[in-house]
Amino acid sequence: MKNNICLVATYTEFAQLARELKQELDLPIDVLEGSLEEGTRQAVKAEKAGAKIIISRGGTASMIRRHVKIPVVEIRITGFDIFRNIYPVSGPGRVLGLLGYKNAVTGCRAAAQVLGISIHEIILADGVETDWEDVRSRVKYLMEEHGVNTFIGDTSVLTHLEFPTLDVRLITSGRESILPAVEDAMNLLRVQEEEQKATQRLQAILNFVHDGIMATDESGNITLLNPVAEKIFHVSQSQVLGKKINKVITETRIDEVLKSGQDEIGQLQKAPEGHILTNRIPINIDGVVKGVVATFQEVTRIQDAERTIRQSLYGKGLVTKYKFNDILTNDSRMKNLIEIARGYSLTGATVLIQGESGTGKELFAQSIHASSPRSQGPFVAVNCAALPSQLLESELFGYVEGAFTGAKKGGKIGLFELAHNGTIFWMR
Repeated sequence: MKNNICLVATYTEFAQLARELKQELDLPIDVLEGSLEEGTRQAVKAEKAGAKIIISRGGTASMIRRHVKIPVVEIRITGFDIFRNIYPVSGPGRVLGLLGYKNAVTGCRAAAQVLGISIHEIILADGVETDWEDVRSRVKYLMEEHGVNTFIGDTSVLTHLEFPTLDVRLITSGRESILPAVEDAMNLLRVQEEEQKATQRLQAILNFVHDGIMATDESGNITLLNPVAEKIFHVSQSQVLGKKINKVITETRIDEVLKSGQDEIGQLQKAPEGHILTNRIPINIDGVVKGVVATFQEVTRIQDAERTIRQSLYGKGLVTKYKFNDILTNDSRMKNLIEIARGYSLTGATVLIQGESGTGKELFAQSIHASSPRSQGPFVAVNCAALPSQLLESELFGYVEGAFTGAKKGGKIGLFELAHNGTIFWMR
């Protein structure tokens, strides 16, 4: 297929007209020919070749719609088509039979009444296989009992009626019928492309975010699962889409949120590899819960992010400059002291460093931190002599906005919290 839109013409003159319009107006369509079963085969073939929209008319459009998954735009029978085809059979002694699907028969009925033509109708059921033996039997009855001498309808009339004495006429489609259908198909294609772009953007966002995301419909069936959620719950999207959430993942409480319609924010939930933090939000449409969206964060990831943020926001002055290798000495006592300090650095014990001013207490403190399991955390040095006693508590433990007169807007993080997962060096 060269184009995304395929027009299946139900008779040769129709196909010829469509090709002429395509060339004249540079329409982005491919034109194939076939009626009913043959037209359906052509449409199925076009779908496999990449067509995104099919255009056809009458019974062929109805049949195609039952066999393809892509949209089918039907060429409607216009007033021009009907009067152009009925007027020649509107003379005296004409008894007209209408055979076709509802849309064609209804239009012909109105035109026949305006022209004063006696009509008898056979309406074919849309969406089901037609019993053509029964149709022919009904046609024969109308011919014999009501004097019908002309039948008019869509392509199915020519294909299935086998009465030599019957005047059979096809309702042909003109350019005024074809062009609106092509325009509808082009508009539909544009909408499809925009929806596809939006879906791709959404999918890129879902794949990029660090949180796990899951969504369900109003029945609790999983409709969305991003890669992070797959990793957290050890499942794959292909395995769980369309399945009940409580049959696949336990303890999500999504069923409860569907019933209550209430948000559940910042809740802990069990996962295969530990606890996760989850938010569950109902999807409300016109006051009715139509599903739930849940986000998941691994606790360890939150802790890692917290540490990164601490180091980023408060990193200046909170990292060590010295290590044991920076302490240069030939004194055996100092070398022995360094080895003792190395040993202490491997423990989680509090270390007391004593010495006169200027003997290198902070040098040893930094080296112990740099050699410890906490080396990736902050190193916070506190000179308690510089802290007024009345501010000692707020400086050590922090405070929230408005805690006291003169408190900083937004509050302040405490030194102990600042040193979380690191080392605090308390100087006197």
